[in-house]
Amino acid sequence: MHSESSAIPVDVVRAEASRFRYPLLLLHGLWTGGWIWRDFSAHLAHRGWDAWIPSFLAAEEPLELEGRRQALAAVCRELPAPPVVVTHDAGLRLADILAAELALPAVVAIAPVVPGRAFLRSRLRWWRSVFLGGPHRLVPPRVGAADPLIAGLSDAEVRCLRTDSGALVQGGTLREGGRDERALPRLIVAADGDSAAPLALCRRLATERGWDLETQAALGHFPMLGASAARLADGVHRWLVRALGADLLAWLDDEDPMNEAP
Repeated sequence: MHSESSAIPVDVVRAEASRFRYPLLLLHGLWTGGWIWRDFSAHLAHRGWDAWIPSFLAAEEPLELEGRRQALAAVCRELPAPPVVVTHDAGLRLADILAAELALPAVVAIAPVVPGRAFLRSRLRWWRSVFLGGPHRLVPPRVGAADPLIAGLSDAEVRCLRTDSGALVQGGTLREGGRDERALPRLIVAADGDSAAPLALCRRLATERGWDLETQAALGHFPMLGASAARLADGVHRWLVRALGADLLAWLDDEDPMNEAP
């Protein structure tokens, strides 16, 4: 189903039987859209999770960083509780912004791409082929040297890629300060066959920030699609249950007088 009140397209995937207090907010990364979460969200719906899945590139011009922040803030106001945010690659930038503004219960970053010049220099052999849209636009990779960024996508999925905003990876970094003062649970998931977000860089980020790290035996940069989606969804589900514990299982209406014991 679709959310009709949002300024951006938002798909809503309802659980077969809702079990958890917090919904999921699934944020796609560069060039893609909410479609990358179709398999992943279906598996988590079977586990009892409701998911809200925005798409930022539906319009002809890519929505810039501030526009995305505002759109997500509006989506979050409609949710029944603060969401668990799950991101892919450069979506981590948006999750970092949301974590500074909202009382998120947890953040999961899959194959994270960290903004800033150091990242761009370290990936120069790929980014020469994608910075064809000018200083503020990222043209999606198609062939040749950019292949590691789109490994795991079918030809049809590659044709779905759209020009994106450079602000996700340019002109900024994640917030300084290492561990959040209120110890927000965070997980990085690295695919051991992903050369776009290598395990070594994911491990370094997890160590510097004090975040949890898990690895997935998946090839390519999109472990949420295809055969690896179920394994990824199960791993994220298990981590959330461990990290959030009883608070995750508390019902939203548990203070309703009708639910009090006689």
